[in-house]
Amino acid sequence: MTQRDRLVSYEGLLAGHVLPVVRFRRTALGEYEPIAAMGSGFTFGEGTFVTCWHCVSVPAGEDEVYGAAMRSEGTCSQKYDEVFDQTATAPAPARSRSASGPS
Repeated sequence: MTQRDRLVSYEGLLAGHVLPVVRFRRTALGEYEPIAAMGSGFTFGEGTFVTCWHCVSVPAGEDEVYGAAMRSEGTCSQKYDEVFDQTATAPAPARSRSASGPS
């Protein structure tokens, strides 16, 4: 394995575990519209997501949630099109409208 191969591997690893934290408006059951990018976080073990307090310290408004934006087609995809919010039991599709952050 060359040095370049290792760099690509690390890049892929980070892309899969470091995710944008986004404020979303819930538009319907299981549907979300991005409002703003708030920061980032990372996965840590099974079912654990870690972010900084300043990314989520502002109380979410009516029908708003904080969530991690995810790529349903894997780390090679440029589009974040799924949301994992703290109240959901499974990832949900995000609307395609871009927010001031991930697209």
